[in-house]
Amino acid sequence: MSFRLSGLGRFISKIRGKMSLNLEPEERQRIHHNKKTPKEKPRMKNTIKSIAALLLFSVSAYAGDLVNVSGASKIAVGGYDTVAFFTESKPVNGSPAITAEYQGATYFFATEDHKKLFAAAPAKYAPQCGGYCAFGVSVGALFPV
Repeated sequence: MSFRLSGLGRFISKIRGKMSLNLEPEERQRIHHNKKTPKEKPRMKNTIKSIAALLLFSVSAYAGDLVNVSGASKIAVGGYDTVAFFTESKPVNGSPAITAEYQGATYFFATEDHKKLFAAAPAKYAPQCGGYCAFGVSVGALFPV
């Protein structure tokens, strides 16, 4: 089966033929078959891995600075007691009378004991990823939970 090259195809073939006249046979064959040398493949994989790691860490650092809050009142976690998730293993509504500030957000607590536990180790009880969806943060977007 034969086919006819278009004008552009003939031009490219002619240039490729002229360029390959000055090359070694192995190099000419590599260019003709558009194959990468064995040294190029690992370098490309390492570059892609490095870029992916950099993006992952930069996105998580970006979300770590932000806190998902409700409007101008800056109430975090929708007013739920974050310590209760750990001590009672269930969501408990916090009281607006028992509050604490952390990273610019206001946290509500059901009891004074929970407020004391939070004050002692706020990073332990504050939501990860700033209270945003962890999947969203992993793909570079901030989705509310």
